[in-house]
Amino acid sequence: MHALSKGVSVSYFSHMSRLIALDASVYHEMMKKKLSLRYCVLNVFIAGLIYGVSSAWITKSMNFAAKNGDAVVFSPLVVILVGVSLAYLIHGGTALFIWVFCKGIGGCSQFMPPYLNLGVASVVLWPLLPVVAMFQVGFRFWVLDIYLVVFTIFSMISFYLAVKCVSGLSTTKMVIAFVGTIIYVGCFLYLWS
Repeated sequence: MHALSKGVSVSYFSHMSRLIALDASVYHEMMKKKLSLRYCVLNVFIAGLIYGVSSAWITKSMNFAAKNGDAVVFSPLVVILVGVSLAYLIHGGTALFIWVFCKGIGGCSQFMPPYLNLGVASVVLWPLLPVVAMFQVGFRFWVLDIYLVVFTIFSMISFYLAVKCVSGLSTTKMVIAFVGTIIYVGCFLYLWS
């Protein structure tokens, strides 16, 4: 049993390092070994935890108080749980939008391959999420701006590769689907904020 768990953890770290190195062949290998669902659930969960813990810590450290002077009840556990829920919600919504755009222009007809690959690729968001939490509370610094731009571009490249390998689309059609999804999701996030 110990050897099995050690083998799974070694393969996890091997697969994630290849994914971070933008090796798109790792997605087919994970699908073939039936690891995509496990990795998807784990990576999105950890992304939500990182975001939730970062948000809770920043909120607590900045001593947010109600503007009308009322006492504020702050529960870090609730903030963390909301972060995890939000990670799954955003992951599912993004996967749905990219799948609709891909299918609409002749791509894969199944929803699960893009869903799983995007979830697995969420590992690249981990270093970005604390900075996103800082931005949401209004913390700005030029170094963080550069960091945010660089990691956002890297994340977009990783997500593009994750979907491209299962979409069945040409590069041109995949770029159209990807840009359409970014614009659509961006509009939702703008209206939400």
